[in-house]
Amino acid sequence: MKTLRKIMLVCMCLLLPASGAWAVSSLSLDAPASAAIGQTFTVNVKVDTTAQLAGAAFTVAYDTSIMELVSTDDKITSSFFDLFADQFVGMPCEDTVGGCPSETSDGVDQPLVSNTVTTTTDTEKFPLGTRLAAARVQPEASPTSETVIVSLKLKFIKDAAVAGESYGISIKPTYLNNVSAGYDPADGKDGYIPLLVGYDDGATDEFPKLLESANGAVVSTVNILVDSVMPGDVDNSGAIDGLDLSYLKWYLGLKITRAQLDNLGGNPDVDCSGAIDGLDLSYLKWYLGLKLTTEQWAARCGK
Repeated sequence: MKTLRKIMLVCMCLLLPASGAWAVSSLSLDAPASAAIGQTFTVNVKVDTTAQLAGAAFTVAYDTSIMELVSTDDKITSSFFDLFADQFVGMPCEDTVGGCPSETSDGVDQPLVSNTVTTTTDTEKFPLGTRLAAARVQPEASPTSETVIVSLKLKFIKDAAVAGESYGISIKPTYLNNVSAGYDPADGKDGYIPLLVGYDDGATDEFPKLLESANGAVVSTVNILVDSVMPGDVDNSGAIDGLDLSYLKWYLGLKITRAQLDNLGGNPDVDCSGAIDGLDLSYLKWYLGLKLTTEQWAARCGK
């Protein structure tokens, strides 16, 4: 709750006026149709128009016992809600003493805050998943349509996700019970935070709501099918690592039999060609040696 309160205060400080006609916006999700256990997949949160959009707060709801954010630094990214240092380029504060802030006092360098909920006693108001809140210094100068505003990297958890099953990911409004932040359901007020906020010159309210879903209704949902084992996970560990490379080397070097390879329960057909050969070994070497981009690695199987 403290994290969400802090970012909403940041939103209130950063939202600045923008000119032009008021626009209504909405959120949606974009994700792959399927992913293997242990395979990193990206879920994009999109907005249909960025016109006068300056802040967002919502929950990406998913079963945290089945899916989890990856452990890398880029697990949650946004170029729309950019770094403070980049957002302040060309702003009047550049000419003031001390210049524009490059980061806040607690070391946060981007107005994008997240909080993952793994336990809950009320799945309706406080669903499992990741809460997100972000702001811009000023709305986008040239609004665009179908824009990705936040991306999350997730993966299915081994021994939790079931192959052949589909699991949903949804966008829901975030519920906040925080009196000092102005959300006090005990007073009969709606505890749900507006999903998208902005500012209009002709508006009388300080923070007009671009989009609000009453009573915490789901805004958008995608379902992702669980593939059995990701190609390249030779030993079915849920990750691709040096041991997978070793097993493939041993098999191709005739040090272990096909039966021994199959008993590992993994998927040694790295390039999805239907055969296990030297190209599979090369792909693993390139991947583990960081010589392939994420796109190149995904393209090995035509995905």
